[in-house]
This record gives sequence, C-alpha cells and structure tokens, in this order.
Amino acid sequence: MDRRWKVILKFIVLATSLLLLNIFISPLNYQLDLTEEKRFTLSAASTELVFDIEEPVVIHILMGGKLPAGMKRLRESCIDVLTQFNKLNPSISHLVSNPGEGPVEEVNNRRKELAEAGLYPVNIRMMGTSEMAETLIYPFAVAISGNKQIAVNLLEE
Repeated sequence: MDRRWKVILKFIVLATSLLLLNIFISPLNYQLDLTEEKRFTLSAASTELVFDIEEPVVIHILMGGKLPAGMKRLRESCIDVLTQFNKLNPSISHLVSNPGEGPVEEVNNRRKELAEAGLYPVNIRMMGTSEMAETLIYPFAVAISGNKQIAVNLLEE
C-alpha cells in the first residue's frame, strides 16, 4: 500500500509540474523549427526587411469563409507568416475576409472592384455532405500602406 501511494504522489507531482510549466511558458508563444531546410524560419533578409518597415502596413487576405482543405492550409500558412511579421514589427497587421460574403449587392460591387484591380476569382469545387458545390475563391493578399496597394497571387508559382 505504501508503494502505491508513492507512485500516485510522484504522478501528481509530475502532472502538476507539467501543468505549471505549461502555464508559465505559454505566453511566450515560441516556435521551434526542426525541419532540415528551416522551412518555417524567416531568413535574415526577411527579418531585416520587416524590421525596417516604418509605416503601418495592413495585409488583407481575401480567403475567408469556408474553404477546401488545401486552401485552408494556404490561408493558415499565410496567417502564421504574418503573425511572425507582427511579432517582429507591430506596425504590420493582417486581416482575413471573404469577398463573397454579405448581401448580394455588396458582393457584386466588391467583385467588380476586385476585377477592376485585376484580381479575378478561381472556381473551386468542394465536396459537401451529399453533393458537389462550386465556389469562387480569391487567392490573393493585398498589402496596403498609406495610399499604396500591392496585390499578391497566393497560388502563383
């Protein structure tokens, strides 16, 4: 009986220690890139470029809403990189929106504005629970600083 209590006590101490360690370390939000090619680490040139930005920059990702798995991964990868940028330089922020969401008139006006800017949607087929559905996705990010805008096609190779 005495040995059983020692094992239980050791387990409780270990679990409590791990829980407290997690609580104290979680605000640090540190990422460790263990890939051989350092795929998830910003290069020195990128870091320097991000540090040198003085004016506020907003990166608008136009891939909000319900997306197929591959597009979700792309959106999440973009958000991860932009979050790293924001940690290095708080004047860089991002937002995600779905140009196809809202009242019909607003959506049509938004699509017209995007087309005038040279941003055209990609037609994606998504498998629903019982049927195939098609949706228009704008795989773009638009960087806005002051009165300047630059669009980036996220699917371009």
